[in-house]
Amino acid sequence: MPQGPISVFSQYAGGSKSSINITAAAVVKAAPGCLYRIVIQAAGTSGTLTISDLATTSGAAAANQIISLTSAQLTTLIGNNGGVVTLEWPCQTGIAVTTCSGGIVANVAYS
Repeated sequence: MPQGPISVFSQYAGGSKSSINITAAAVVKAAPGCLYRIVIQAAGTSGTLTISDLATTSGAAAANQIISLTSAQLTTLIGNNGGVVTLEWPCQTGIAVTTCSGGIVANVAYS
């Protein structure tokens, strides 16, 4: 008999771990996981925040990019919703901030 999707309960619906005060390229998790939220503390004056499905900070490409936001877009996010981006995005390789420049400060919730 065929089975449908299996429901899974997560005790930590918004992520069970966090990486805070990210100001430069950094590996958040070097294994498969889920990127839940990005909270922007400072949008900076220039630069870009890019997060990729990678286990290292090198090798970023369009094929593994999850999200990329300029400081202007981050400023708008802070003004509209307090700088919170909810993704709930499954990552098969890892979670890496591959670009974080121009005074951008970000926090990431993941599991």
